[in-house]
Amino acid sequence: MANAQPYAGGSVLSAQIWKAGQPYERPAGLHCWPALGRVAARDVRRITTRTAARAVRPVTADDASLLYARVLGPAWFALPPCVRALHSTFEPRQLRGRFEIRHGSRPGVGWLIRLLGLPRSSAALPVVLTVQPQADREHWTRRFGERILMTRQWSGAERRLCERFGIMEFRFNLEVVDGQLRYHQREAALRLGGFGIRLPRWVAPTIQASEKAAAEPDGVEVSVQVQLPLLGLLLAYRGVVTSDEGMGT
Repeated sequence: MANAQPYAGGSVLSAQIWKAGQPYERPAGLHCWPALGRVAARDVRRITTRTAARAVRPVTADDASLLYARVLGPAWFALPPCVRALHSTFEPRQLRGRFEIRHGSRPGVGWLIRLLGLPRSSAALPVVLTVQPQADREHWTRRFGERILMTRQWSGAERRLCERFGIMEFRFNLEVVDGQLRYHQREAALRLGGFGIRLPRWVAPTIQASEKAAAEPDGVEVSVQVQLPLLGLLLAYRGVVTSDEGMGT
């Protein structure tokens, strides 16, 4: 994302796919993504009500279609089974949990929370997560109480995980440390129509996130923190999600 070129779409990148422990080359397309933002609950009801019994199956080295397996490469198999299963989605699937939601205390943070439609503060807010795979990307719908946040994820250059929220686009390096999946933000950009504007660090929002096995059977503990320049903490949430079918493999 050093310049606007990666946003043009249609470029073909070389992605490493692991089969039987040996790397081989498979092309992965870079695409344009339509704008996303706040949506009404009725707009995602058809997605969140679909949960397939076959959404999770044992992961093998041949499952090269999995987004996170492509991004992580061999490190994919170092993840705990419950975290790996969370990202082994072949059909729409739904997970539930309760999250602690915190906001920053600086002036202006509350106004931004309302403007962006972010979830309210809570000690234990009901959360529903729906992951819907589509071609080489994934659609993530997070329902925090009555607030709904939708993002899209795909694999970008240098095996980075890209995520789009509204007009913001983020790119992460993924790392597995002691069985924990960590998201290290590397770039942030504004996406305006067909143009991308990379943001310098001194004005860019910063996201820190991690996933690990929870104490609950087949549960995944999720932690996300969003910081803004000058304002500091905007939003932080932490909690455990589980699937009705169980996610262990």
